[in-house]
Amino acid sequence: MSGGSYNYLHELNHGLEGQRSDIEAMRDRLLAMSEGDHTELPQAAAAQAAAATQNVLDLLDQARTHAQTLRGVWHAVEWRDSGDYGDNQVTEALTAYQEQHATPKAPAPQGADIEILDRSTGSPRVIWPTAVRVNGRETLIPENAVIQISDVRQDEVPTITLTMFVGSLTIARDPA
Repeated sequence: MSGGSYNYLHELNHGLEGQRSDIEAMRDRLLAMSEGDHTELPQAAAAQAAAATQNVLDLLDQARTHAQTLRGVWHAVEWRDSGDYGDNQVTEALTAYQEQHATPKAPAPQGADIEILDRSTGSPRVIWPTAVRVNGRETLIPENAVIQISDVRQDEVPTITLTMFVGSLTIARDPA
C-alpha cells in the first residue's frame, strides 16, 4: 500500500478552509443586519453573532497555524503506516518537531478586547455606557464610573482607563 492512509492529512487540503468563504459571508450578513434599517431584527444580537462568527474564523487561522507545525510529523506517520517510510523517518520527524517545540513559550502579552455597551433606551445618536465587556466577559462597573479613552490615532495604540469591580485578585511572582 502506498500513501494516503490518512487522506494526505499533512497536505492540509481538506476541511480547515472548506467553508471559510461561507463563514465570512455569514459574518458580513450578520454585520449588515446589526446596522442600518433592520429595526425589526435584534441588532445587538446580530452584532454579537457577527463577532462570534469572526472568532470562528480566527480559530480556523489558529488551527491552520498549529497544523502547519505538525505537517512533517503527520507526513512521516502517514507514510510509515502506508509502508513508504520506516521508523527512522518517523523518529527524525518527531525529533525535529520536539526540537522546534521543546520549550513551551508563554503567549506574548496582548491588549484586551474592550466593548463599551449602551443598553439604554435613549437617543440612538448618543451612547451612554451602561455595561463593559473585557475579552468577551461582562464586567461589573460602578454606576458613575468614568471611562476614559485616549485619542485614537492612526500611528498609536488607543488606551482605556476604567474602574471596575474585581471578582478575585492575585498578586504573585511569575518566574515565566
